[in-house]
Amino acid sequence: MNKLPVMLLCLICPLLLPSITLAGNLVIERGGRRLVEHGLEGQSCSGTAYSPMVFEDSSPIIPEHGTVMYSMGGRFVDPCTGVDFMSPDRFGDRIWYQHQLEDGSWSRAVDDPFSAQPVIDRSSFSWMQDAGYMKAHPESYVGHAGSASVVKIGNRYFMAFAASVDDRNLCAGEHSGTPNPCGSCLTPWSYFAGFWAVSDDGFHWRVDEGPMPPRRSNRALNAAKIWIAPHSWDPVLFTNFKGVTRTSMVVRQEGDKTYFYVGANLWGSFRLKTLMLRMQYSPDSPNGLTGYPEVYDTWARAWVSCFDGEIPPWLNDHSDRGGILGAQLGTISHTDTFADYQYIQTVSGDSLRPASATEHGLANLITYRLSNDLLHWTSAAVVPSTIRFFANGDGYDLSVIDPIYVESADGSYQFFFASADGDASGRGRDGVHDCDIGGKEGTAPFIGLGIYSGGARIPSRSPGTASAISQRAGQ
Repeated sequence: MNKLPVMLLCLICPLLLPSITLAGNLVIERGGRRLVEHGLEGQSCSGTAYSPMVFEDSSPIIPEHGTVMYSMGGRFVDPCTGVDFMSPDRFGDRIWYQHQLEDGSWSRAVDDPFSAQPVIDRSSFSWMQDAGYMKAHPESYVGHAGSASVVKIGNRYFMAFAASVDDRNLCAGEHSGTPNPCGSCLTPWSYFAGFWAVSDDGFHWRVDEGPMPPRRSNRALNAAKIWIAPHSWDPVLFTNFKGVTRTSMVVRQEGDKTYFYVGANLWGSFRLKTLMLRMQYSPDSPNGLTGYPEVYDTWARAWVSCFDGEIPPWLNDHSDRGGILGAQLGTISHTDTFADYQYIQTVSGDSLRPASATEHGLANLITYRLSNDLLHWTSAAVVPSTIRFFANGDGYDLSVIDPIYVESADGSYQFFFASADGDASGRGRDGVHDCDIGGKEGTAPFIGLGIYSGGARIPSRSPGTASAISQRAGQ
């Protein structure tokens, strides 16, 4: 199989954590099924699906779409060889939509119009359809989209997501000296920014393209809501800079103001750090926002305004500034399970129990942290799993990617994450990657990923006693 890196955005996924041994109150004791994949029917290794965002909606605009999933990825194709620069196919990872059916399964592209097409792709950015503009401003090329995080307020849905900028060669911020089929990944120096979209039904999305007429010649940065550009010396020194590579969002009420709190990974020039930003909600604004985003400065212990969404450069330059959410950002959700906390962040963790001589016991379980204000978090705790090879610390390296925690009104909870051990055709789990990935280097482990789930019942809560799903979903 052609293992093209242009369809894999591993930098949006969490990095590996040190070994964590704290006991937790959550557990996985049922589930383990593969729910969603983006490959060809019956060919799990022909695509990838990861970075799930599961959204429960108590009053869906689209009937019977009360539980939906957004994920990123697509099928493995060569999007560049013989493909015109303006072709809609010249694009990497897309954002996809599935909804849960009455029998508990999830909609599939082969028999459902909602799942047959992505909700965010190249066509979502109007300037990408203008051949004259793109020829003059190739730095505005958006190449990948993912890390969707969705909330609902009233009857409107809002999405924060990450997308690559200056990425005409679909490198997704991977600055390898080896070119891919689209061209060099050193020139141009692609990087990521945080974008914003609005929907009236959760399926049809409008990317907010910023002030009009544009204040920047680079339309991608004119549209970006959270961004920081690389230094001129980043490509020269071959630094690690990749920009804002991941977002995760919840809604928080503070007095008479409502905020979108957005956690972000900032992959800076010399290290990865985690940031917390917030944007004020306005019911009268077309995009639901008012004012500039603010970022929390851990040195000053204060919110700092980001003019036009640009993150202050000192957050990149000072290596120890930031780091609110731990070593790297996972996925943030509301929770009603813990009496003293409102928010939970889930992220992959390491058991350090190698599954084989070639493994290291990395990213094969789930950990979580808790918070009541989104700025101060507990130490990490492990989520035990009673299911063999399923997030229990015995799976292959990178067998747990992008876990998210979701509570339901029936008193249960589930973890959703990406993996590639046990597929929808009936192949069982064995602690080994299902696809022939030819090694562990680069993005190879992301081949054949699908979305799985597992969870349990909350012992202290009876069905129907949970707070409104709309509150957990950020409505």
